[in-house]
Amino acid sequence: MGFEFDRLWNARGKMGSINGNGKLRRLPVLIVLLIFAPRTWADITVHTNPMNVDPQVREAYHYFYLLNYPAAVERFEHFHQQHPGDPQATAMLLNAMVFQELYRQDLLD
Repeated sequence: MGFEFDRLWNARGKMGSINGNGKLRRLPVLIVLLIFAPRTWADITVHTNPMNVDPQVREAYHYFYLLNYPAAVERFEHFHQQHPGDPQATAMLLNAMVFQELYRQDLLD
């Protein structure tokens, strides 16, 4: 037997109650479960390249986001020298160099 919503509403359009089988009592439990369920999904760890959490890279991006491109390029060059065969180190350096040139030509507006 399904849940009968018509029995919940009285003639004035206000919510009534169901006596007897207690189906209305299950609603708060369902609401609480729906509220706290996403917290378990938020505990999933994000997989990223370990270079992204390296302190040198974070410092270089700090200067990058402050639009201090020469300092960022200098730090990315140093990091690239430490990881010469890694394509991500090369990509980070080239990205900083491209933005440095775009900023120099005033094309970032």
